[in-house]
Parts: sequence; C-alpha cells; structure tokens
Amino acid sequence: MDKSTSATPPLISVVISFKNEAPTLPLILDSLCNQETSFPFEVIFADGCSTDNSVEVIKQHPLSKKVSVRIVPLPPENHGMTVGWNVGAKQAEGKILLISQADIRVRDVHALSKIAKVFDDPDIVGTFYVGLHSDAEFHRYDFWGQVFQSHHLGWKLAGIYDEKFNGVRRDVFEKMNGFDDKRFALGGESMDFLARLRTFGKVADTDIEAEHIHALGKRHAPMGLLKKHARNAEVMGANLSVHWQHRDLDPGFFPSLIQRAIVCLNCIASLIPLTWPWTLLISLAIGCYWNKSSFKHIRNWRLVYIPFFGFAGVYVFTFFFLQGLIMRRTSFQFDNTMR
Repeated sequence: MDKSTSATPPLISVVISFKNEAPTLPLILDSLCNQETSFPFEVIFADGCSTDNSVEVIKQHPLSKKVSVRIVPLPPENHGMTVGWNVGAKQAEGKILLISQADIRVRDVHALSKIAKVFDDPDIVGTFYVGLHSDAEFHRYDFWGQVFQSHHLGWKLAGIYDEKFNGVRRDVFEKMNGFDDKRFALGGESMDFLARLRTFGKVADTDIEAEHIHALGKRHAPMGLLKKHARNAEVMGANLSVHWQHRDLDPGFFPSLIQRAIVCLNCIASLIPLTWPWTLLISLAIGCYWNKSSFKHIRNWRLVYIPFFGFAGVYVFTFFFLQGLIMRRTSFQFDNTMR
C-alpha cells in the first residue's frame, strides 16, 4: 500500500519503542516495508533518548516512502520502553495497535493482513505470536554476545504476549489506560497487561513467527551483560506478585520461584563468614549451571571467564531481584548499549 495513494485513515498503527537500536532497527524496518496489505498502516517510533544514530536510520529507510512514519521523542525524565508504547499509542490513528520492538524480524509478508483478519471477530481484543530465536545469526555475535544468546538457542514458543509483535484493539487499550508505566516503566509490563486485557475479551493465537534478534551488531561486554541481567532480575522481582495472582498464565511459575529462592537464600547466607567456603562454592556452581549453554555452544578460550562471570551474576541477580520485590516496580536504568 503506497501512502501516496491512500486517502483513508490507517487500519493498523505499529508502535515501536526503542533506544540506541541503530544496528537492529533495519530488522523491523525491512519487515514492515515488505508487508503486502490491502489497507493503509502507519508506523510510530517512540525514541527513548537515543544517543546513537537510530533516528537517522529510521529517516533514511525506504519504509517512509511507503507508509506514514513518525518519530516521537520521549522526555529525558521518563523514557522507559513501556512509557514509549503508551506515548506512541496516544498518537495512533489506527483501530488496531501493533506493539513491537526494534530488534524483531518477521519474514511473513502477510503478517499485518493476518493481524487485521483476526480482528474481524468482534470478540477478539488481542493477539499472540510465535516467538523464535534466530539460531542462524548466532555466529555473527562477538564472544560475550554469544554468551548471552546461547541461553535462547533453539527457542520457539507459541502463544506469547510480550510486546514484540502483538496486536490489540486501540479502543480497548485506551479503556485499560494502556500499560502500567508507573510500576513497570522500564520493563515487566507484559503479564499485568495480558491479565487486564483478558477481562475485555479473547486473545487469539496467530501463526505469525517473529524472530527476536537482540543486540545484533553491537559490541558486547561483561558489564553490559550484567546490567542486562540486573534489569531482568528487577523485572522478575517487581512482577512476582502479578505472576502469583495470575499463575494460570505462567505454568512454570512454581519451579522458577523455587530456583530464585535457592539463589537468593544462598547468596544472603554467603554474607556470613561462618558459612564459607560452602555457600561461595554453591554460588560458583549456580553461576556455572546458569551459563551451561555457553559451554555447550561456544568454542573459545575465553570460556575460562565464565565461572567468574556466573559467580558475579548470581549476586547481581539476588540484589536486583530483591530490590524489585521490595519496591514492586522497576527503576534500573539500562542504556541498551550492551557495553
């Protein structure tokens, strides 16, 4: 659909929240540019105060010649990913919102048409997608990037709602007041949003496969990975009460809760010298087990660093998980550079 021939409002508004994603933005830009639709759509990018050339990448891409593309800057004092989706949604004109991220690739050129078709059913208020990890890209990451990505190799899950390629009716989104960007400004909004969304109608499965190719093209460093784990750990802690209330949406809730409890209790106990060396050795073992996929998939002499990285990781996890659990909200600022 050429925007120059479209005189009708867009049916779908694609809302993408991003920060420092210049290397991965072409993934979602190409995916949207290749879409074959019989209706107009628009794309709204919410910029979380990027310091790289992300904005230039968007402006120079051919997608802007096909459809309406807008970039909405977020305020410096409040520019989390969840905030970005809410701000972008307020600018949307489409009846359907498609919430996505900058590091997503969708090869199905009919994906938007399939989203639109699902919403022909008035009882449907949202959609799931099939999540893939792009194993073929693994060799393109540097060593520390492979350490991070190795956790997800072979990953394929259906029925996912985590704001990577999910549709929602705009009027329902507005009735819900969007995502909870007070409690989950910096991540962790998915379960809360899905639980509230289900009270308005049905959430339908689609066969749309979306590949999450996180941080491809970026230089990774141990500290960057630890910051990423810190953010994720805080999200888990802040989300614990939500997952408890909606355990039916999280079949693995109790096993993961037990694992997190063991990690946290051991790390706390290791602060007492009388427990040495056993608690420290257990932390080391947990760190190695946590990174077992690195030993399985990577062949590099720097694997000798992994036990020390894993040891630090379990303490980072414990601190930020407990911080999120106590505060019941996300607050850790992550610049998404992976350095």
